[in-house]
Amino acid sequence: MAWRLFLFFTLVGSFKHSCLCAQSAQVLANRANRALNNGNLEEAAFLYERAGQLRGGKTPNMLRAGDAYYRLRNYSKAANCYHRVADLALKSFKDGIQYGKSLKQSGRYQDALDVFVHFARNYQGDDKALLIPVVQREIKGCKRALELESLHDSLQNPAYTLHLLPPEINGDFIKLAPIPFSDRLLYFVVSTPDGNQLVRSLRMDNVWQKAQKAEGLPEAISRRFGSGSFSPDGKRFYCTECTSFKRSRAQIKQGITTRCEIYQTHRTEAGWSEPRRLPTYINLPGTSVLHPFVTQNGHQEMLYFASDRPGGLGGLDLYRTERSIEGDSLDFSLPQNLGNQINTPGDEVSPFFDAFNQTLWFSSNGQVGLGGFDVYSSLWEDGNWAVPQHAGSPFNSPADDLFVVFKKNGNGGYLVSNRIFGDARTQTVTQD
Repeated sequence: MAWRLFLFFTLVGSFKHSCLCAQSAQVLANRANRALNNGNLEEAAFLYERAGQLRGGKTPNMLRAGDAYYRLRNYSKAANCYHRVADLALKSFKDGIQYGKSLKQSGRYQDALDVFVHFARNYQGDDKALLIPVVQREIKGCKRALELESLHDSLQNPAYTLHLLPPEINGDFIKLAPIPFSDRLLYFVVSTPDGNQLVRSLRMDNVWQKAQKAEGLPEAISRRFGSGSFSPDGKRFYCTECTSFKRSRAQIKQGITTRCEIYQTHRTEAGWSEPRRLPTYINLPGTSVLHPFVTQNGHQEMLYFASDRPGGLGGLDLYRTERSIEGDSLDFSLPQNLGNQINTPGDEVSPFFDAFNQTLWFSSNGQVGLGGFDVYSSLWEDGNWAVPQHAGSPFNSPADDLFVVFKKNGNGGYLVSNRIFGDARTQTVTQD
């Protein structure tokens, strides 16, 4: 049976601004700085760009606009801003890398390749030794993407097609973390300026109904939900609760606004129990623990997650812990890093383990890929992880692709992406 891929999308919110034509570049830059310090990246990006334009475009404000657009994942805008100040961008490790990656994640692979090659040859910063492996990986990714483009027709797998899920699911906000409870019931996250909201949609007579707030689960989960996973028997729900914390100025500028921890709730005769926080050796103080996925192996419940806990190989690494499925104890084993076959100096996120095929699906921005986060799979065999395989097209695109999850019936699944689909910027892809 052919598998079909569905695509969720969300409109990129637009910053509502008044006429700024009479304001000076410095006034606009000051307003942009305040917006950035308050965590409002969208407003800051627009104001920095406008301030840069008033000075002919070749100012540090245009660099700041490029950085803000990049962190908003508006890669086309970021690339345009960096292009205006290319000479400045290529003098900075961070801006030079982001300039090239903005082009790459806009699908402009040849332009990105030219920028990375030029950057590698001419950058003279003290940290050039750190630059080389990063740029070499990006150059390989651009070359791979160009090869795939040249072989596009021959590489198309007729088993996969992309479809856009209907407006009943795709509203005005970002969609994340799809959780297929059954073939007809889909939970997912709507991310708004006021925070995340867990919602669900029912498919009746092959038509998706309008998404509604998820009822039945404890209010704490619905209100602070990040992502989650039902146990195979549907009796337990592992999820992240994300809360604001006291942030440094650097964290605010980086867009870091919350810290996440994993909780578990289980079914009782009266409904779902109040969520219980997993032990401190999993939810380490001062770290984030997110993207839980739970599966079962015999009498053991296996929990995969991503975390920036100390001792990892990069930013976010993937881990696994387990407990006996007998009883309601949260007595998990000490989390084990999945190792350097899976984890890289970059970020690995959104694990999904296909128990039937013994295959781990995840996303990484630390491998040679087509865009930002690309989807990979790795087979668990003889107690070891196989070398991850790039999932290729249509799973991957120039943009970010993550949160692969398959439905229980094996007939498809879902994946999140902010790729351009037709004329629309999208935010989630699924397969069926």
